[in-house]
Amino acid sequence: MAIDSLNLEDLRAAAAEIDRCAYNHEQWFDALIGTLICGLPPDKRDLCEDAHHRCRLGQWYFSGNEVTTALSKRPGFRELGMEHERMHTHTRKMLRAFADGEDIPHREYQAFISALKNLRMEIATLRQDIDDSLYAIDPLTGVPGRAHMLPRLREYQALVERGVQTCCLAMMDLDDFKVINDRFGHPAGDQVLVSFARHIGQNLRPYDAVFRYGGEEFLIILPDTTDSDGLAVIDRLCDALAQVPHLVGADDPVYVTASFGLAGLQVGIPVERSIDRADKALYAAKAAGKNCSVLWENSMNNDA
Repeated sequence: MAIDSLNLEDLRAAAAEIDRCAYNHEQWFDALIGTLICGLPPDKRDLCEDAHHRCRLGQWYFSGNEVTTALSKRPGFRELGMEHERMHTHTRKMLRAFADGEDIPHREYQAFISALKNLRMEIATLRQDIDDSLYAIDPLTGVPGRAHMLPRLREYQALVERGVQTCCLAMMDLDDFKVINDRFGHPAGDQVLVSFARHIGQNLRPYDAVFRYGGEEFLIILPDTTDSDGLAVIDRLCDALAQVPHLVGADDPVYVTASFGLAGLQVGIPVERSIDRADKALYAAKAAGKNCSVLWENSMNNDA
């Protein structure tokens, strides 16, 4: 799971935790300087071989929870851990020299400062990545918006070009959504969109991804999936969504369906063209009566 697959709540929690870790790290640094300059008692944890596991940042970094697992897929996360461990290694050496009444070697101090600067740079970069992802999240539905969609598709397109895996995408549009807005009001329509986004995530596989394409349209990426397998996945999703009750102010629950158009990523075909193919298949699904999924075929246009 990549960083852009984290939901809005997880991203905000990660940002808050990184801020806490950064604050605690500054407090730790102030205490370390107090030890080395003023002779204050050191934090005994800093003398342990696994000191980089014991501080607040280390506890979070090595927690292995869903958020840190997702963040570990981004470039630089491993380097953050390496610089953090290196900083604590040199801290331990400086504290031991200080405790033995020895001068701290200048090379040890320089290595510590280098690791400290690199660690702060990696923390700041990770925090910026999370801010960028938060900006790209659709604030209503909590799923990524179009800003992250094309980069993700191009990553899968590169794998398709290399013959590493197949990938299928699906364009989804809620059926008769204007009726919901007109009958119950736009807040009710927003409620339906939020519910749909949540249920899409619950009914897809862990490695699939959904993006809000615009309005009541969503785009779903199904990696490592053939066209026929993708159609089976989307058929199940289509059936599941049609059975979700929406309480939007009516006496009885309202049921909303969706139509889907699918197209596979193909060698030599730009992702924008694949999206267009999925969109044409979506129109075919609407024409076929809605609440169904249709796979793109050459006959739908002459761009094959």
